[in-house]
Amino acid sequence: MRVTYGPAKSSRNEELRGLPFALAKDFDWSCALIVEDTREDCSEKRF
Repeated sequence: MRVTYGPAKSSRNEELRGLPFALAKDFDWSCALIVEDTREDCSEKRF
């Protein structure tokens, strides 16, 4: 899976949570629980 992100947002997430977005490339997506986010009516599907 190709993952793209903004470097500034990644830095901010790392500061706040200790998790840079670059770690997503090492995640085992085959065992992830993925559900649609239906909390808001968006113009695109979000998971």
